[in-house]
Amino acid sequence: MGREEEAAAAARRAVRADPEEAGHALNAGAVQHRAKRPEEARAWFRRALALQPDGAAGWTNLGSHAIDAGAFDDALTLLRRALTLRTAEREALASSNLGVALMALGRHGEAVAALSAALDRAPGDAEVRSNLLFCLCFAEEADLGAVFDEHRRFERAVMPVPPAATRFDAVNRDPERRLRVGYLSPDFQRYPGPGYHFLLPLIEHHDRSAVEVTCYYADLPKDAATARFAALADHWRAVAALPDGELERLIRADGIDVLVDCGGHMSRNRMPLFIRRPAPVQVSLPLYPNTTGLTAMDYQFSDHRFAAASADALHTETLIRLPGSVLCYRPAESAATPSARPPVETAGVFTFGSFNNLTKLNASTLALWGRVLAAVPEARLMLKWRGLSGGGVARRVLDAFAAHGVEESRLLLRGTAPDPYEDYRLLDCALDPVFANGGTTTCDALWMGVPVLSIAGEAMISRWGATMLGSVGLGGLVVEREDDYVALAVRLATDRAFLEAQRAGLRERMARSPLMDETGYVRAVEAGYRMAWRRWCAGLPPARIDMSAA
Repeated sequence: MGREEEAAAAARRAVRADPEEAGHALNAGAVQHRAKRPEEARAWFRRALALQPDGAAGWTNLGSHAIDAGAFDDALTLLRRALTLRTAEREALASSNLGVALMALGRHGEAVAALSAALDRAPGDAEVRSNLLFCLCFAEEADLGAVFDEHRRFERAVMPVPPAATRFDAVNRDPERRLRVGYLSPDFQRYPGPGYHFLLPLIEHHDRSAVEVTCYYADLPKDAATARFAALADHWRAVAALPDGELERLIRADGIDVLVDCGGHMSRNRMPLFIRRPAPVQVSLPLYPNTTGLTAMDYQFSDHRFAAASADALHTETLIRLPGSVLCYRPAESAATPSARPPVETAGVFTFGSFNNLTKLNASTLALWGRVLAAVPEARLMLKWRGLSGGGVARRVLDAFAAHGVEESRLLLRGTAPDPYEDYRLLDCALDPVFANGGTTTCDALWMGVPVLSIAGEAMISRWGATMLGSVGLGGLVVEREDDYVALAVRLATDRAFLEAQRAGLRERMARSPLMDETGYVRAVEAGYRMAWRRWCAGLPPARIDMSAA
């Protein structure tokens, strides 16, 4: 019996012993929630509320459940109810989760306010502070320098007394020996994170004569992708239930030379662990679109397109610029193929689209897409994300576009579907959001032969389009000015020859590009590890590594 099954059994025994105790029902629900069993979790939380209607914990936990289910309007109602009960030990969590729900709806200013209020109540709470940092990555109005400073505060806030300097006296300092590389991630699964697309190529293609791979899985759910990761790793460790101290001891016992963080400040992260420095060299793989802010994080991977001129100054890590792309994309298994002809030929109307997370649809994006639709009056726009199939979220999106003169009849709103690719067959051109570019969605669109129009900025999150489109030879679709974005959208809407060429050959070109060169990408990553390791063995501090100039 695994730890989660043991916890569930213990929770059920407690309920049987005292069925009128709301706390036991809450605990049973929390166990099911962590194990990603939503229906069971919701039933237990509702039972707790029936036993204790004024219990803030029940409302807070139901709100968290609603967030995971994509029911963000419901989450706002539940969490605001929890906050009216003013239970001190729950206020920080309720306020933090309220911020997460607001962020998911693209209401970044309100989200930052809620998360800041949570920090006022719990300034040392690592999860709350990470939630704020992640939200700030999407806040287009935030000053980049101020966001960097907030990231740097994390380390001191969650660990006011710095850990003692770590000694690695027993480590073999041979600079050319086989390296023990550890990957720590909650995303060794198909959903909800990007692990399948960007971590699977890395784990699968390591040169095992040069690298020994240990995967530390920081979540509980398991699926077919989890089993695949476990089979590919030399060593597999399920560590979601381990406190930081135990995990630190495990990593040390495994003799890890290079420890790689794959999540930054996204959900289910283990940032406080890295402050303890369990490995001689620590590296960030930027699935999280910013610095970690940790002085204990030695390096972060990048590339010459992804890292703007100001990037080095806005990182606590030293950057390793890879020669191709900062990430390598593995498509999900799907039978969907690009449509043979541009969809406009069968639909009779040109279709722009974006399947990005709603948190990226900020005010600038809505306004710019409104301009695009005004400039191409015969076109329509398809949006797809959780909650858009109907209800309050969809209504607010429609109203937001109406404020920019876009009629409802020109908007197609869809919820998510099991196959992430099929609906791309309906798009003629994908639109990248302003400031917070798409990542996985851009790769998905390109794989389906759909060109993506992107606008680049200075922040890391504003440069996914630049690196991904540049990697497949479509750098001409990346602009820096909104006027150019609109003009290019107009041209694309009438350039049938270009659209036909993308449908016919983009998938093949992408498969041959740095964005999908799995072996070449992993060799470059391994070279980065090796150069960092050599410096550590020589007693030298981290130094910039630029393989893009080679």
